[in-house]
Amino acid sequence: HRAKSLFLWPKSLSMTRARRDVGKMCKDGGGPLVFRDDDDQPAAIKRQIEFYFSDSNLPSDKFLKSEISKSTDGWVSLDVIASFRRMKTLNATVKNIAEQAHHVENLDVSNDGLWVRRITPIPDPDVCLDRTVYAKPFKFESVGKIMD
Repeated sequence: HRAKSLFLWPKSLSMTRARRDVGKMCKDGGGPLVFRDDDDQPAAIKRQIEFYFSDSNLPSDKFLKSEISKSTDGWVSLDVIASFRRMKTLNATVKNIAEQAHHVENLDVSNDGLWVRRITPIPDPDVCLDRTVYAKPFKFESVGKIMD
């Protein structure tokens, strides 16, 4: 028995619009910015790399999957990852990204520190969609109203 998707958004927002909004967030290959004000840069870089190669992002990330397919072993250049808008926002260098990717479970970094790859298979996008939760940003006070 597979769980259905759970979407939390105002009733006035249609599912089509919610999916379009998610698509807009993911256009640059970066998805939602996974950065908190109180984080230091290395932790934020690590979380962003985890997101890029996660089960929730990678199956539907056409750009990153095309980069993976360019190598028979699935390697992606860290220059490509460093060029993503989110990584630029974090002022991440290839060296920073390589250092943090070493700490991400299910990722392998090349010996020269210039390439990264996922070591587990990419799941089927349909399976991932069934496990997806979409929560649009909302004010803290409104959580109770949404959950009622």
